[in-house]
Amino acid sequence: MGLSVPRPAMNLYNFNSQLLSLKEVESLKDHTPKAIEKFDQLISDIQPIEAWVLKERSPSCGYLTTPVYTDLDNKEFKIKNGLFVECILKHLPNSKIFTEKIFESENSFEEFLGKIK
Repeated sequence: MGLSVPRPAMNLYNFNSQLLSLKEVESLKDHTPKAIEKFDQLISDIQPIEAWVLKERSPSCGYLTTPVYTDLDNKEFKIKNGLFVECILKHLPNSKIFTEKIFESENSFEEFLGKIK
C-alpha cells in the first residue's frame, strides 16, 4: 500500500453496517480504497491458495479476532474479520483461514496439514 515502515497505528471502523474503513488512529487518514485495491490485486495474482495463515487481531488480517470500532474514541467495538480477510472471502468464499495460533501446539504443523486436506 506504500506505507512507511513501521506503518502508523491503524484501526478498523464500521459506522454503518456494511462498510469497513481502515484509518490511522492519530490522523484518521483513510487507507480503505488503496488497501482494497491492493488486496484484490494480490488475491487475483496468487490464486489458487488452499489455506491462509494470518495475524490474529490485525485490522487487515484478523480472522474473527479483529476489533472493529463503532466510534472514533476507540471505545465501542465488535469482534469481526479484518479488511483483507473480507476481501479473501469475497473472492474465494471457500478459503480455509487460520490465525498464527494454529502453530502453538507441539503437533501443530501436522494438525494444520490435516485441516487443509
